[in-house]
Amino acid sequence: MTVVNKPNGSKYYYYDLGTAAPKRYLALGSDYVHAIQKWVELEGGNARQQKFAFSFGDLAKEYKEKGIPQKAVRTQKDYKSQLKNLLKFFEDGQLSAIRPIHVVQYREWRNKAPVQANREIALLSSMWNVAREWGMTDLPKPS
Repeated sequence: MTVVNKPNGSKYYYYDLGTAAPKRYLALGSDYVHAIQKWVELEGGNARQQKFAFSFGDLAKEYKEKGIPQKAVRTQKDYKSQLKNLLKFFEDGQLSAIRPIHVVQYREWRNKAPVQANREIALLSSMWNVAREWGMTDLPKPS
């Protein structure tokens, strides 16, 4: 997949058709999740294995852009703060690799703020539901 950064800061995604010169591309759109889903369809059999190669960082980025703005102002502030800690712990982890034991480890890692840790885990749960809606995972919630 090829990404083109536009002057206004937005991005547009293209599928490389793999042709020799001149290169040809198929437009996938400006929405990252939908572009990935289209890419998966175009890739066919091998794409099923790659379909869920999203990291927690990918989910967090999409959630910041699409999920948080739909919430009340106070909730937006809380979620942004809570997301920082979740990112410190889970950022590089693939969604397909996150299991309940990792949530337990997260709670232990946040042992100095147990109430806040529970709120952050609740946010993780909410984000996970959205990740399933967006096609980023098909796994049950790890929390």
